[in-house]
Amino acid sequence: MNSSPARAPEAFPGQDDGRAPSGVPPRDRRSPVQDEIHALRRALQRDPEWNARLLQLQRPRPVISLVYIATAWLVLGLSWGLAGEGLALLPVALLLTASAQRLLNNSLHDAAHGNILRGGETLFQVLLAAPMFEDFQRYRALHLRHHARLHTPEEDPDHLPLPVRPGDGEAGPSAARVYLRALCSARLWKSHCLGELPALGWRARGRVLLWWGSVGGVLAVVAGPGPALRFVGLWMLARATTYHALKVFTELADHSGLEVGTVLSYTRNAPRNALGLLLHPFGDNYHLTHHLAPRVPMPNLHATHLLMWHVPEYRAGHHCDGYFLGRYPVTHSWLRAWREPRPRSSGLR
Repeated sequence: MNSSPARAPEAFPGQDDGRAPSGVPPRDRRSPVQDEIHALRRALQRDPEWNARLLQLQRPRPVISLVYIATAWLVLGLSWGLAGEGLALLPVALLLTASAQRLLNNSLHDAAHGNILRGGETLFQVLLAAPMFEDFQRYRALHLRHHARLHTPEEDPDHLPLPVRPGDGEAGPSAARVYLRALCSARLWKSHCLGELPALGWRARGRVLLWWGSVGGVLAVVAGPGPALRFVGLWMLARATTYHALKVFTELADHSGLEVGTVLSYTRNAPRNALGLLLHPFGDNYHLTHHLAPRVPMPNLHATHLLMWHVPEYRAGHHCDGYFLGRYPVTHSWLRAWREPRPRSSGLR
């Protein structure tokens, strides 16, 4: 395929598809990430039906997205109730709480791309960012930088390095060792417990603390001080344990162990199966699809994946068929730096 133009296609208005942040000098604005996204778009434009379908899939689906958010809060209410039934149900409550926190975080991610509503920052600050110890505007800026600088690890705020590649003749780490190394990272644990709260300015931090104070106060009035403390304690305990464990796995599943360079070389899709309901709820498993079409809302990622499957270069990307088992499971993909590369295309051109 031919090289793509530097300017984004007209059909992608406002697309945050890997363009460099506004402070980057113009000569540095092109990147392999942006080139690849444009090339994929041109490949789909060869068939007018595919092109029209992609434009349709980029439209927000606010009702479904808001149902996802409501589902997360309902699950949180359920886990809060279970935690009050005794220690025997605490592990179940912690797992449910972590799953709901993952869904809130995924919805915050979708909102940051403008994929739920075009606007609505105050709503998302209240429903998603503040409970997750985030400031919506800061989260959006950091995440869009991750998309723009995916090909430059030192400038990617979400880059998760793996152990150094061993020398010739030396054995590489096991998948369990890779996971445990990340799980025991003090930096990741602090981030998963407190979000961006320590890095926020006083005004943004005050908004988060005001949210928690208000919610805690309302719960204390409605249900009593004990249940209110139980809600806060369950939230924090889940973030420090089950949420951290799930989040480490899913962060490794996105990019780790792959070759930095382009979206196709450095991003993978996780499988769509029953375990994915816990690890990647509601379509979050299509991370490669998301990086190639970041303006597609989470409810439409599966359909977008099927559409992109028509493009041979996309089919040759990293598509895992299991988390732990299969021909190409996620945990095997983490170790690609120490194993023979799987034959595939060099990328979209």
